[in-house]
Amino acid sequence: MTDTHCHLDYFEPEELDAALENAKDFRALVSVGINPERIGRTLEIAGRARNIYVAAGLHPTEAQHLEEAKNQLAELAKHPKVRAIGETGLDFYWKPETRDKQYEALDFQAALADKLNLPLIFHIRSPNGDDRAEREIADWLKLHRPRRLVLHAFGGHQVLAQIGGDLGAWLVRPKRTFRHGR
Repeated sequence: MTDTHCHLDYFEPEELDAALENAKDFRALVSVGINPERIGRTLEIAGRARNIYVAAGLHPTEAQHLEEAKNQLAELAKHPKVRAIGETGLDFYWKPETRDKQYEALDFQAALADKLNLPLIFHIRSPNGDDRAEREIADWLKLHRPRRLVLHAFGGHQVLAQIGGDLGAWLVRPKRTFRHGR
């Protein structure tokens, strides 16, 4: 079994020990670091087990910190335990006022993923009853066409599903993962 998206760095020490013990028979776990500090902690945890890997990125709700995080992200992403970039994307639920910064962070992380030939993990969230983030990410994907991508916590948006499928994206729904057309 593989866990494609967890946040081991949020566990308290005793909880982490139990989680690592429970996960020892997993093929792999990808723990997602959402900013340089969290990525550093996540890399420390990944060093404790052969089957733990890291996604290194700047979460959309952290996008306002992009300028001070760029160099650190670029260096941390080179670590041999890093297997993906992200999670990146658009979050208009929590931080709609940072839309422009979220796009800057997305573009930076997409270029980094391309340079390192790593998958790009997307976080996409709109306010309830709205689908603007999903529509905008679909448009961004049509324009930029990343080579490898994961649509994390995919909610079933049809336009996003179509473009994701066209690009061979992994669509991750809560409690299950599937690849478009398989």
